[in-house]
Amino acid sequence: MMIKKDKDNKKSALDFGGDVRSLILTLVNAAINEEVNRWNKDRHVFRTPIDQFALIQSMMRQVTAYIDAPEECVETQVCSNCGSPMAKGFVINDGEENYCSEECLHKRYSKLEYLALYAGLDHTDENVLMSVEQLTDKELDALSEINDSGTFMTEWEVII
Repeated sequence: MMIKKDKDNKKSALDFGGDVRSLILTLVNAAINEEVNRWNKDRHVFRTPIDQFALIQSMMRQVTAYIDAPEECVETQVCSNCGSPMAKGFVINDGEENYCSEECLHKRYSKLEYLALYAGLDHTDENVLMSVEQLTDKELDALSEINDSGTFMTEWEVII
């Protein structure tokens, strides 16, 4: 598949593989909510079909803007490595970093470093990394809960 890029070399939401449907639903939902809230805040009254048409046009401009630049939508998670919008992936420290795949994650963190982060431990300490290697999945899960690590793998729900 050939990916078209604009003059700034940016990709649009339609250029990404994976779960494009979820991404687009997220972008459309966010755009509609944003515009309806803006119109309500500005106290627009929908008295005529022209008012309704103006709202629809405003929504479509916002949808187009989000599809052209999905990273601008706060409801969209973007991979910290490759910049792809994500419907699922790895969250590090409550969203300080997000990774769309193990490949992108492991360009930044080794498997042991990720497990240490998941367990809420110091991923830069060699002794911790050696001890993490010996832990069972059950022990890692318990440490993650106890330490409230904020590092996990997830899928984001698309609300429509």
